[in-house]
Amino acid sequence: MDGRRVKRLSALNLILEEVHRNQWTITTPGVDQKIARLLSPLLLSPDAEKQYVDTLLNLLKLEAQNHKRVRIDFATGGYELVEAPTTETLPRLDQNAAMKTSA
Repeated sequence: MDGRRVKRLSALNLILEEVHRNQWTITTPGVDQKIARLLSPLLLSPDAEKQYVDTLLNLLKLEAQNHKRVRIDFATGGYELVEAPTTETLPRLDQNAAMKTSA
């Protein structure tokens, strides 16, 4: 995969992570404008920005339809649906520290 493609996927992934962190969904009022605002530091052309926004909105629709999170796969350039992390599935801080020290 070329560097430009990796850069685009990385940008999409960062925006998607921010969308999840803010708990925005496809039904969030003005989500398209919020995503566009997050994309503004990338200095994209208006056409490219619209494509990014449309892509991210499509991923959010997919998440809503399947009740799962989208994870971008950098190896293939595609995506996969995964279970949304919950407090039960996230590692606790003490578990994470123990895993790092035992290695």
